[in-house]
Amino acid sequence: MFPHRLAQVLSAAAIALAVTTYTARPQDIQVERIDIFDAGIYCADTVQKVPDPTAPGGHRNVVVNQKLMRRTNQIPAVIGTRFGMRYAIVGAPDGAPIDQRLVTRLPSPGLQEPSGRTILVNEYNYGASIGANGYREYHLEYDWEALPGVWVFELWANERKFAEQPFNLFKPQPGQKRNAVPCAPIVSSIATPKTALPN
Repeated sequence: MFPHRLAQVLSAAAIALAVTTYTARPQDIQVERIDIFDAGIYCADTVQKVPDPTAPGGHRNVVVNQKLMRRTNQIPAVIGTRFGMRYAIVGAPDGAPIDQRLVTRLPSPGLQEPSGRTILVNEYNYGASIGANGYREYHLEYDWEALPGVWVFELWANERKFAEQPFNLFKPQPGQKRNAVPCAPIVSSIATPKTALPN
């Protein structure tokens, strides 16, 4: 997503657009909407952990090979579960850079870190571009992250909220199949990703 499990991934083409110098004036750049799709349970490979003291657990993940396993907003609060969504930034002109903010709102009483810190909201800024497709997730890796209740992922651009996606995390009942989606280990490899950016 970690340890904070939020992850932000752009395609190679989108990354190229984001790093290219753009000459449009700020007042000419318009974000029309952000479309969310493929919300659900994922498998992916975590290839890097980026230190971030503001994130739960003190770091964020860099992931590759994201694969949607099940479209749903009902998520088992079980260690190893990885949930998230894909999205598209729509506007004009295509390729223009924007300031993106990714916000996660957590249910009460919040994440209770072993350090004693309580987290109810986490957010960070991320450079993106109009026309880019993104991926955002959270990976439950520790007992204290398996917090039942409604988690909300918000997508902001240029200080305006454009979209949100709620996920209902629930504790499986005794005897209920706990995790029907086997995935890769928490860190499947350590390599320099070619199409992933730190979230």
